[in-house]
Parts: sequence; C-alpha cells; structure tokens
Amino acid sequence: MEVKAGDDPNADPWTLRKQEKKARVDKNETNRVRNVQRNGGGDGLKGMFAPAPGIPVDMKKGAKRGKEGVAKALNLTQHSTASMGQFDVKRIGELNKKKPDGARQKKPANDMTKAGIANESTRNSKLVAQVLAQAGRPKLKGDAGE
Repeated sequence: MEVKAGDDPNADPWTLRKQEKKARVDKNETNRVRNVQRNGGGDGLKGMFAPAPGIPVDMKKGAKRGKEGVAKALNLTQHSTASMGQFDVKRIGELNKKKPDGARQKKPANDMTKAGIANESTRNSKLVAQVLAQAGRPKLKGDAGE
C-alpha cells in the first residue's frame, strides 16, 4: 500500500483502516438508535425485531390458526419468492395458488375456427378505424414528424 504525502511512513495502514471503519460503524449505530428514538422507539430496539410477515401477532398464546389462517400463510409463502410460487414443489394435498381477481386470460395465437376468424377480423377492423380516425386529427405541437 502506497504512503500518501504527509502521512507517517511508519504507521500501519491496515490498522488505521480498521480503526476508521470501526469509527464509521459506531457513528452509524448511534445515528440509527437516535433515529429510532426520535421516531417513537423508546430504548432504540423497539420496532427492530418485528415478526416475519405471515406470523399472526394478534393470536393468544396456545391458540391455533384455523383453516383460514393456514390458507393465508400458504398464500403468503407461495408469493414470497420471485417466481411467486410458480415453480415451487407442491406438497401432497396442497392447493394450487389462487390467481388474482381480474387476471387476464390468454387468447390462442391462431384460432382458425369460424368464430375465431370473425373475432380477429372485427378486432382488426376496429384497430384500422381507430388509426384512420387519429390520422385525420391535427397534430399537436411537439408530436413526432413536426
């Protein structure tokens, strides 16, 4: 490690680094405790050890969750991963995760039935009508092409 101009060449730079880091960590910890106390925490630890999501905090000691509580906890754990439980291994008897209300239904890419072709043609004609209707409108200042 190079010695900067003005530094003591005989001082150990690694111990100096450790001391500086310890001072920074201590300062951060005191600021954290001060922030917690200012925001309503009494001893600086209140609110730091909150229970994990899904753990009921309003239950009395010895009480059981019940069927609804277990279902809520299962739903929470299924959605707690990045894949939202899609690739998780299911246990025997475990229900599939519920789809959220208003989930979009996938339409087939090429529906070659008469009804599918008619539906596609009506959608396309609506789209063309919408594009042509917008083509007749005057362009606003700042639009592309001006």
